[in-house]
Amino acid sequence: MIQYNEIEETRKFKVPKSITCDCCGKFKEWANGTFESYEAENFICIRKEFGYGSEIGDEEEISIDICEQCFIEKFGIELVKKCTK
Repeated sequence: MIQYNEIEETRKFKVPKSITCDCCGKFKEWANGTFESYEAENFICIRKEFGYGSEIGDEEEISIDICEQCFIEKFGIELVKKCTK
């Protein structure tokens, strides 16, 4: 039989407080546990770590947050419809 000691642990973790579009600068604040509007939920967040030999750079990391309007302007609604089929 294994006996255990009980320990109390305090952890820190990150919670979002705002989001800003990296293209147009649109800003949405986090308030009372939810974003102030459903529009903030429509941000597209891209996180990517590239490997060796990448044209971006070896082990380079990127992080891009784009609002729905900028995503459609940059990539087109056709791409969105094509990817959701």
